[in-house]
Parts: sequence; structure tokens; C-alpha cells
Amino acid sequence: QIGVDRAFVFLEQGHRMDAAALRNRYGNLHVFRGKNQAPGSPGIFLRNLLYRFGEGNWCVMLNTDERLHYPYEREVSLKGLCQSFDELGFDSLFCQVVELSSPEGKNATSDEDSGARNYWFSNDVERIDSVARDIVMNRIFPASVLVDIVQSKTDNEIRFRSKIALFKYHRGLRLANDLRTIGHAQMADCQGVILRYNEEIDVLSQKSPLSAPNHLRFTGIKQLIEMNVLKSGDALEALRR
Repeated sequence: QIGVDRAFVFLEQGHRMDAAALRNRYGNLHVFRGKNQAPGSPGIFLRNLLYRFGEGNWCVMLNTDERLHYPYEREVSLKGLCQSFDELGFDSLFCQVVELSSPEGKNATSDEDSGARNYWFSNDVERIDSVARDIVMNRIFPASVLVDIVQSKTDNEIRFRSKIALFKYHRGLRLANDLRTIGHAQMADCQGVILRYNEEIDVLSQKSPLSAPNHLRFTGIKQLIEMNVLKSGDALEALRR
């Protein structure tokens, strides 16, 4: 739907999704299923896939519950955005993950442009400069990440809210296992958004995202633009002019 030429799907061990049904629905799709998985194996599989097929190509990495949005997406195709990045010398797009939760669970509306949607999110996010580890290359690299400060305190563990879902792969890149950050890359000066649908929640739990004091009702992508979560940059703006 977003315009990729070739798609690869990795189903972790125990995943119930029907591989044949996926191929029948989406056509040019390569499906792999994990077996006897060791810790970190999805990241190792991803790197092997990139090593074999990704060199010099733009890659989109999303989970099945995620949707990617980027500046001017109603006017510019994803391929057009990548062409603009090539002209500007960028090779990756930093994205903020907006986790959408609903008290209706799986019965929630699925059209994010609908004003009747009953999804909520928290934007208590802080940018932190730190370091990350590429477990495949076994290298530590400086990194900038987004952290949900409220949910991290509630869960007593760090909840990252950043992801590099779009990048042009080369073997010098450094990738955190969950793609929350990237190293040895020329990051675009704009910011994308990944909507992550969290529909398997206990709304009565104190750890539920809906219990956050500053959660907001999600009304659509325009809201995230107005909040400066989805934003363009000077270089992209100048190229468009």
C-alpha cells in the first residue's frame, strides 16, 4: 500500500499468521517463519536480509501493528520522498512512535482520519542523547532516542518512542536491534511518525497507557502536524520550493 517494490515478512516462532494467505493477498511477498529462535534472532535475520538484498536500496521496516507517515505524504509518494532524500544527501528518517490505545480494544475504529475514532495517546516524550549497541556488528555507537518518560516510570523500564523505519542501507550503518536508533548515517532534518496500535491492553491496569495523566484523544495526522510531532525540515522545504 505504501509503494514498496519487494516485501519481506518475518513471522516469529509461534506466530499464527497464515503465510500462504499473506502471499495470496499481497502478491510479490517473501515470507519467512522463525524456528528454534535464539534471543536476538529477529535482528540477526534482518541484518542478513539487508546484507543480501538491501545494499544501496531504500528499506522500510515496520511491524504488523505499525503505519508510517511522513511530511507531505498526500502530495509526495514514498519513492518521491526517497528521491528527495537522495538529492539532499540524506539516508534515513527519524520517526517518533505514537502508541495509540483504545478502551474498545480490537473494536476501535481503524480509519485514523475519522473524527469518531476512539484512540488515545500520550506525548510525554523526551529526547535523550546516549549510546546504543549494534548486536550483529558488536559495536557501540552514539545515538539519539525518544523515551516515554511517564510510561517508563510506570513500567520501571525504558519505553522507547523512536524508530528508524526508513533508511538507505549500506554495510557501514549501525542499527539498534529494535531500530530505535541508527549510527553512521545522514539523518534527514525532518521527522516522520509511526502509529503503533496497542489494542491488547488491560484498561483497568495502572500500567495501561490510558492511565497516563496527560493522554490525548487522537483525532488524525493533522493533529500531530500541529503538535510538531510530524514535521518537515529546512532542506526538504527548500527543495520543494
